[in-house]
Amino acid sequence: MTAMTDWQPTKWWAAFDEHGLIAYEGIDESAVRAYAEPAGHTVRRLWQRTDSEWRPE
Repeated sequence: MTAMTDWQPTKWWAAFDEHGLIAYEGIDESAVRAYAEPAGHTVRRLWQRTDSEWRPE
């Protein structure tokens, strides 16, 4: 059996530090980028799992 999962982007953006930890998050992408870029942090959209089901292989 294989778990099939759907992922959807959220409205949230996050800045991740050099250790991969969230340093800052917000809804406004430009505000998150303004915080992250001077510090050299990576900006990514946050995603959420919406549904999953088991399917035969």
